[in-house]
Amino acid sequence: MKRQYTQDLKTNEFGEIDVNYYIARGRQLRAETVGEMFKTLFAKLRSRRAKTRHLPLNLNFRH
Repeated sequence: MKRQYTQDLKTNEFGEIDVNYYIARGRQLRAETVGEMFKTLFAKLRSRRAKTRHLPLNLNFRH
């Protein structure tokens, strides 16, 4: 089965696929995705920290 792509590939002035464009685009998308992942992670950590902050702690430092 052959796939039909609706998006045309970006080409450079020589008519070749613009590899530099796609490398830069990949880096941009990757950076955005990693940023969103960290944002979600820190929000979850912050939420858990807020929930556990009020728990009583029994610390016994005597040995």
